[in-house]
Amino acid sequence: RDLVRSRGLGDVYKRQVFHIPGHENDLWGCSDQYNPTWHGHESHVRKESKCCKISKCIFCQQVRLFDDSVPYLLTRQDYLIAALDINEHNGSDLVEEQEIIRSILDDWDDDDLIKESARFIRRNPNLLPSNLDDLQIIFEDEESA
Repeated sequence: RDLVRSRGLGDVYKRQVFHIPGHENDLWGCSDQYNPTWHGHESHVRKESKCCKISKCIFCQQVRLFDDSVPYLLTRQDYLIAALDINEHNGSDLVEEQEIIRSILDDWDDDDLIKESARFIRRNPNLLPSNLDDLQIIFEDEESA
């Protein structure tokens, strides 16, 4: 799995950086919302429409992660570990998502950033809702504005 840490997002008409209102850091970016690659996107995103399915970004080849994304990834990882311990969702998307995030963080190669991100989380709890689909309405509204 090759996720790109990039500030260059490609075609200006296709790229998107997701930002949660009221939060300091950008969530992550998408290099081409018109071309999602996550499994099952065909039944959720109409052809020639922008994908705003935030809960599927981590599964998509178009996701672009930044240093600012690390606190969100750590927060999401903590939620997934707790959810999997409680519910034991064996074989679900949560297991795969947790494995992907763990791999990303293991390969990040900046221990100081990971430590600073952990401090950021302590100062700014509740960075993400447990259900990432709750964010979808924010990004859909941004598109129509």
